[in-house]
Amino acid sequence: MDEFSVLQLIGLFMAFFLVLPGFVYHVRRTGTNGLLKNVALWLGIAVVIALLYQYFGPSVS
Repeated sequence: MDEFSVLQLIGLFMAFFLVLPGFVYHVRRTGTNGLLKNVALWLGIAVVIALLYQYFGPSVS
């Protein structure tokens, strides 16, 4: 693991800890049904983006 990868990992953890309090607040406010709906929505969006990237992204030779 080079230095750039370590810095990326640290940045990812920092972003996670910045978003986590807002996520916990939102889950407590909306309840479990809202949580499941939002998780399903974001997973669907992630799958669509992954498929688009697979078809139209850079090709590896």
